[in-house]
Amino acid sequence: ARWATRRSDDRIADRIEKTNRDSEEVARLLDRLASDYDSVTAKVRVAGLTNAMGLLLRRHRDACPDARRHERAISLRQAEISDVQVKLIELDDSRRELADLETLVKASVAVVENTTDDQQRRDIEGAIRELLEARRTLVDALVNDYDSYFRKLVDLDNDERRLVTRIDHFTEYIDEHVLWMRSAALPVATDAVSSVEAVRWLVSPTNWRSASRVLVNGAVRYSLASAIVLVAFGTLVVLRRRFIRRIALLGTSAARSTCIDVTPTIVVAVLTVLIAVPWPMLTWYIGRRLSTPLQEAHFSQSVGAGFQAVGLAFFVLELIRQLCRPGGMADAHLGWTGNGPPRLRRHLLSLIVFCVPPLFVVTALESVGDEAWESSLGRLAFVLSQLVLAFISYRVLHPRRGVFRELLSRNQGGWLARLQPVCLAAAVLSPLVLASLSIAGYFYTAIRLTSRLGFSLYLVVLVFMLYAFVQRWLLLSRRRVAIERARERHRESESVKDAEDAGIKSASLVDERIELSTIDIQSRRLLRAAATIIVFVGLWLVWIDVVPALGILQRVPLWTTTVSLSETLTAADGTMTVQAREILKAISLADVGTMLVVLMVTYIATKNLPGLLEIMLLLRLPLNPGERYAITTVIRYVVTIVGLVLAFQAIGVSWSSIQWLAAAITVGLGFGLQEIFANFVSGLILLFERPIRLGDTVTVGDVEGTVSRIQIRATTVTDWNRKEIVIPNKEFVTGRIINWSLSDQIIRVVVRVGVAYGSDTRRAKEILLQVAADDRQVIDKPRPKAFFLEFGDSSLNLELRAFVKDIDDFMGARDCLHDAIDDAFKKAGIEIAFPQRDIHVRSIRDALPVIERAAKSDKDAPGQGE
Repeated sequence: ARWATRRSDDRIADRIEKTNRDSEEVARLLDRLASDYDSVTAKVRVAGLTNAMGLLLRRHRDACPDARRHERAISLRQAEISDVQVKLIELDDSRRELADLETLVKASVAVVENTTDDQQRRDIEGAIRELLEARRTLVDALVNDYDSYFRKLVDLDNDERRLVTRIDHFTEYIDEHVLWMRSAALPVATDAVSSVEAVRWLVSPTNWRSASRVLVNGAVRYSLASAIVLVAFGTLVVLRRRFIRRIALLGTSAARSTCIDVTPTIVVAVLTVLIAVPWPMLTWYIGRRLSTPLQEAHFSQSVGAGFQAVGLAFFVLELIRQLCRPGGMADAHLGWTGNGPPRLRRHLLSLIVFCVPPLFVVTALESVGDEAWESSLGRLAFVLSQLVLAFISYRVLHPRRGVFRELLSRNQGGWLARLQPVCLAAAVLSPLVLASLSIAGYFYTAIRLTSRLGFSLYLVVLVFMLYAFVQRWLLLSRRRVAIERARERHRESESVKDAEDAGIKSASLVDERIELSTIDIQSRRLLRAAATIIVFVGLWLVWIDVVPALGILQRVPLWTTTVSLSETLTAADGTMTVQAREILKAISLADVGTMLVVLMVTYIATKNLPGLLEIMLLLRLPLNPGERYAITTVIRYVVTIVGLVLAFQAIGVSWSSIQWLAAAITVGLGFGLQEIFANFVSGLILLFERPIRLGDTVTVGDVEGTVSRIQIRATTVTDWNRKEIVIPNKEFVTGRIINWSLSDQIIRVVVRVGVAYGSDTRRAKEILLQVAADDRQVIDKPRPKAFFLEFGDSSLNLELRAFVKDIDDFMGARDCLHDAIDDAFKKAGIEIAFPQRDIHVRSIRDALPVIERAAKSDKDAPGQGE
């Protein structure tokens, strides 16, 4: 027991000692960061945003501790603190048990009382008492040690949290200022000498021999990883031609209109990656081994950083180039045919040749840390690469001679065509602006922005490829469903034909399903929404390190406004009162930028959020289209109002400051634009009270049609001629309307028919009911009825009253009933009457010439006089 307790005590002593060392290290870092922060802020206030201050901030940024390492330590320490707390509870329980030693001794001795004599029992009792006392002493010592350890852990945790906060605050200050500081002077003649020196350093045989030794030593040290990379590289190079032939073969089968399997597309995607990866992988691995040398070698580390950057960029460009291979993914699987993919392959090859080597030079010289080399040769390589990038971007995105010409011609009016001018301007101007910033001395800023733009481009390309791949999968799924339905219709037609041959009337064998076009539209909307969310989230993560730099815009005031603040005052007697106090607040350039961002986000949300909500949630709920439309419209109004309120608050325009103006404007508009306000309020009533819904068939005055859109001012009704009639909302609230499908879709069809006098009316009514029963569009409940209405002037008038399930079947049912009634009456010998009139002429004195000729002919006829 003593030995085990001593070992436990040794372990807790080691932990306490380690915690003390960590606490000292954290305290030292806290003092250093506080001193550095005070020194840097004081120097920036005095010297301003100069080149020297930029260099100082970059050095402090590189020397700043890694906050993520301390955050991981804090996270791991929480479990240790919990374990110590549990251990303290257990030790307290043990100490309470050892409080009454005599009771424990008697209980222990009682076990051996019957097997020992008095002397042995007394010896055992003394030994047990001694052990329990020693145990109690050791437990008390452990409690003290663990309690001390617990307090030190808590203190260390608090100090390290303060350290993380201070690191974040310091790095945020640096990130806020460093991008706005020049990192180099304007180009001068001495830059040529520095460039020559940098070139000599880069091409020095001595340096490359040293780097080769470092590479060999690193490969030997990491022999297993090096062997795996070399074997993978050699295998992929040997199998490259076989992979290309396989891609062409799979592309031929995938391009057929009968292809319904997504497996060839997946295989081609994998093979394309395997074709593109060998040389970039080898380049990156060489850079990795050079960046982690066995001995300190500055050249190898710089060159290794360059090789790693080149490997990543090379892989992305080569992957896109291989995707555009003839018969490859873009051509045979994603439907991008024409001259676009070959052109893009040529431009990407030019980009690899002319932009990847400057990337190596810029990254290597940046790793060296020599300001003269970086601002001379590094800046020259960067500017040349940006000019080449701008030229190639112009060639790629040109509307008439560019790569996407065929796609734009096939999708005129689509989102790709609408964004094409914006994409062209951004792709051409961005490199030119970055090159200009570099020449102006903001070389560090240009490099940081270029890296973020590069990662943003990688993200957009990746999301676009995933989007196209999922579209391909949806197309094949849709094609598979279409083929299966065609087969079902074929089997149904054969079964119907067999049934008709047997004299049996067959009903439809296939249940009603959602149309394929509806599935396609919903899937594409959901896919676009998901891609948009992924792009926005990814871009935020890419640019999150640059966002603090916008904080300096807070120091650019534009105007001041009065803001009302509420503060709570406590009197001497303890009563609390709330008092409003007005202060002046400066509206900065950052506030205006925030307002523009909020307005942009509001616009995007009003366009996409209701549709996304409908696809992801409302379609899964038991709601009809009218209810879903009302919910999405109200959400659009709410998002718009909230966005406008937040945008105005960003620039200091609160409701308290404009309420009197709003009241005056409201009164004025109430008189001048009362009809518009009435229609607006009526639109809200239509959405909440819902006397009409989207898709309802209505009659408003002399207009009859289907409600196709309910907007803020007016409602659009599409009549039977497919013409859209815009009706003010006020007409639906204050006027009389007929909604044929508000609570009940069933509608009655009335067919009136007259039969000739003398016809069997009972038989005629039976025929009418039989015709209604045989019609598929007529429903059974309510049951059809036939009536003998009246004795007309020329006919016995009958009426058939039948019911159909909705207004869409109304005209079709009337047409079918008319045809069937005419055929049934002809077959039964019942004549459908037509109007007859008898004319008695009494006012003509002389006989008409026609009558005279008729009488004369009758007189001259043979046998008339006899």
